[in-house]
Amino acid sequence: MLTAIGDVMRECYKRGWITTRDGNCSLRFDGENKIYITPSGVRKKLIHPEFIESLVIRDGKLHLQADENPSGELERDLKLWVRK
Repeated sequence: MLTAIGDVMRECYKRGWITTRDGNCSLRFDGENKIYITPSGVRKKLIHPEFIESLVIRDGKLHLQADENPSGELERDLKLWVRK
């Protein structure tokens, strides 16, 4: 599924829906305590699975590590993926 994120971002770029650094994609698998999201500042047409940020959710809150650099649209995406 993480490979599909790169595929979707490349297709969006190819169709002119986003610029090379615009847009983001995120997902959360049912039952998992992680959100997968594209990183900030990375060319979306070059996204590969190893670039995807894997963010941990505990107690209904996101816990970021110092080396994580998720999309600037993370706050909006959290409203979709973290239910209180």
